[in-house]
Order: sequence, then structure tokens, then C-alpha cells
Amino acid sequence: MRYPCIKISKSKIFDNAKIIVDKCKEIGIDVWGVTKVCCGDPTIANIMNDAGVVALADSRIRNIVRLNKANLNNLVLLRIAMMSEIDLIIQYVDICLVSEIKILRALNKAANFYKTQQKVMIMIDVGDLREGVYYKRVTKFLSQLPKMNNIEIVGIGTNLTCFGGVVPTVEISQRLIQVAQLFKEVLNIDIKILSGGNSSSLGLVWQNKMPAGINNLRIGEGIMLGRDTVHQGAIENTHNDTFILQAEIIELKYKPSIPDDKTGFDAFGNIPVFKDIGWHYRALLAIGKQDVFPERLVPIDKSLKVLGASSDHLLVSMPNNHVYTVGDTIEFTLDYVGVLNTMTSPYVKKIII
Repeated sequence: MRYPCIKISKSKIFDNAKIIVDKCKEIGIDVWGVTKVCCGDPTIANIMNDAGVVALADSRIRNIVRLNKANLNNLVLLRIAMMSEIDLIIQYVDICLVSEIKILRALNKAANFYKTQQKVMIMIDVGDLREGVYYKRVTKFLSQLPKMNNIEIVGIGTNLTCFGGVVPTVEISQRLIQVAQLFKEVLNIDIKILSGGNSSSLGLVWQNKMPAGINNLRIGEGIMLGRDTVHQGAIENTHNDTFILQAEIIELKYKPSIPDDKTGFDAFGNIPVFKDIGWHYRALLAIGKQDVFPERLVPIDKSLKVLGASSDHLLVSMPNNHVYTVGDTIEFTLDYVGVLNTMTSPYVKKIII
């Protein structure tokens, strides 16, 4: 076995996806399964499909191409379209997210060249201040839309909590419904898909408060980790240990807990703060900040404590009666950012079980 490695449970991801898909289906909401945290892995994407997601969504065109080459379809590009990727979008993406008229024109021109239609979702900023046409300026945006014979506007969507931390509420979700009405009034377009957000909107689903009309959610973290992203807790009946990181001990020494001498900046430009807990056993593991930030890791062995990390080394404190030795591995659960870090790192082996 090569370390570090991250073990991914197919059965637990399936269970999480099925619970969320079925719960959303009860109130007329379709789920797009977001694959970006696993870099568009086709095996995990197929698990989501088996659980009932209606489309697969990813932020990176490279991952979309990977899914397409694995014979997966109904692919959505989550990050709003880049001008430099227009041709790839036309060739590989079923629905892309757009907020700029310049991009719409480019997509229309490219779709005409390839003699096809490109489906798009117009992103609406309902208050989180990331991507999208600001909801108070939609009428102006619609008045500037050119005629586009090769573009089909199939939906509108919004994003919450990712940048501004704005928590989804009934009132905020209704803003998207009101924007859909504007599309009907100004352009006579019936919006088919109203995508009300991401995993942070699942709270409204579980509370049965999602406004009627919202019929789509884009779910990543909820499926992958069973997490309520607003309250940072577990979603009812889901698994939170779907990803387990294993790292190998390369040194195990009895040392003091604070340096003897004056300290300055560390390798990342921070001034370290030490807590004096006396002499103790310190394990050095072969993984570091180049792979994952230490604050994203929780040892499964509750007697252990993560002290910190440099670029290539993770330090873990152990009790005097520990049972570890050099060459052993330590297991950790991770939060969403930790999973994102390790799945993106080429130095962490991925094992789907």
C-alpha cells in the first residue's frame, strides 16, 4: 500500500445520495449531483446516477470532458462559462451557467458554427454577491439580450453561502421565483428549471419550507459528506465518514511541546503559537499543507491531537501510553475542504472501496 491515501466508500455515498434525492423528490425537486470534490471521478458519478440524480455537474471543463469520455451524459458546467472554453462547452456540455451577455453571444456563434443548440442557465445573484445578474437589475439585463437562434434558456439559478455566507431563507428563495416571472413578462420565456441553490438549501427541504416553484438543487457536500453546510452538522440518517485519510508515521519522538529559543515566522509566513503541555510523544506523518490543511483533519483515534503542519509534514501529539510505531498509519476524517484538498493532490492515492 502506498501512503498517504484516501479511502472512499461507494456504499455510503450511494446511501447519502439516495436519501437526499428521495427527500427532494417528495416536494418536486430534482437533484444535480456535483462531482467537483472528486475531480469528476466516473465511478462516483455513476453511483450518483444510480441513486437518482438527473444530471452531473462540475465546475471544471476538464472534469466534464472526463465524464463525457466515460460515456456519462446530462452534464452541467457549474462555473459560469469562460470565453476561452467556448468550443469545449459546445462539444461536451449539455447545460452551462451564464451571467454575461458577451458570453451568450459567443456561445450562440459557436453553436451556430457546430450546427447545434446550446442550453444555458442564467445565474441570478439573490444576495450572496458571487456570480449572477443582481436580482434588482434583471429587467435591464433582459432588455439587453440579443436574439440568439442557437441558445435555449432552460433555467435560472442562484448560489448562496459559498462567498457571502448568506443563509437560504423562504424570502430569498422567492426572489428567484419572481425573476422567473420577469422572464415570462419581458421575453415570454417559460423557465423550466429554477435551481434554488446548493447543499446549504437542504435545510429548507428538510423543514418543508422550500417555496413551490423551486424545482432543482445542485448537491455536492450533502451527498459526499452528509453535511448540513449552514449549521455544519450531519444531515439526518446520512454518513459523514465517506472519506477516510490514512497517513504514515515517519518519525516518533519524545520531545518538549515548545521551542527552547526565540521564534519568528514559519514557512507559510505565520507566527506559530505554542501551548506548553510538557514533554510528550510527537508523531511526524508524511503529509502536509501541500496536500491538506491540518485544521481540516480529525483523528479517528480520539487520544490523538493534530498540532499543525508544514508543507510536507503533519505533526500529531500522542499520549504516553500510545501503541504506535514508525511505519504505522493514522486515520482521519475530513471536512469538505479537506476532501477537496486531498482529492486534488496528486500525491494522495485515491482508493474507492
